[in-house]
Amino acid sequence: MTPSIEDTETETGIKKPWGVIHCPVTPMTDDGEIAYDRLPEFVSFGVDAGVDGVMSCATTAEFASMTYQEWQEVTRITIEESGDLPVFCNVTAESLKKTKDRKSTRLNSSHS
Repeated sequence: MTPSIEDTETETGIKKPWGVIHCPVTPMTDDGEIAYDRLPEFVSFGVDAGVDGVMSCATTAEFASMTYQEWQEVTRITIEESGDLPVFCNVTAESLKKTKDRKSTRLNSSHS
């Protein structure tokens, strides 16, 4: 049985992920730098196709090669480009301490 949209809220009011979640890759330049100027195009591809949410830094293990500042910027741009869609931010890092630091980050956005 497929759940309905009404079944996607927990007892505490937190919305569960539901539907198609777009996980755009983080675009890179030829010299291995993040192509921040191209990221909106990658996010918009899924948003324009009608996905139900977006997840940042979730594919091809980008998290392992990003600095904290790069992760923050990619996540910020993803949130901005996702409009009113829910955004899930991968907080995985190569150590428990770094993961906890990312998990506790609160970015300034209308989604916060």
